[in-house]
Amino acid sequence: MLADGRAAVRANALAALAAARRRCSDGRGERKLLAEDPSDLVRGSAARALMAAPLADDGPVLDRCSAADRSAEVARLCRPRAPKLATTLQRTHAILVFVVGESATRTAKPRAPFLLEYEDGVVRAGVADRRGATFDPAAPAGDVVLRRTPAP
Repeated sequence: MLADGRAAVRANALAALAAARRRCSDGRGERKLLAEDPSDLVRGSAARALMAAPLADDGPVLDRCSAADRSAEVARLCRPRAPKLATTLQRTHAILVFVVGESATRTAKPRAPFLLEYEDGVVRAGVADRRGATFDPAAPAGDVVLRRTPAP
């Protein structure tokens, strides 16, 4: 799945590795994606995977990422941070997201494709309803980011 041609599939595979705190064999694939993948979404998920289950060879790649990645958000994910307190119960909440375009009108776009990224790095793709919205009754707690759909 890490070699899939679709960025969302690669990002979700890496998010799953991060959630499970596991790595693929020696971690070379995750490091390569962090260093070279053209998608910010994939590089961000790779950073989460490396930070969740660090290996000895990860240091130089994470240092380079935090200092020089073209995306400030990805660079932030590569920096060490204070550990979060683990909760035994995963909190969820309902969210309603309106999918808007980048035009000057900023109105909701009915039937527009969207990509939501949850705080844990999981990506959800879909198509907005006739109002130009999507509803998730059990979104994980934390930030949700509406992303551009990647080019095929």
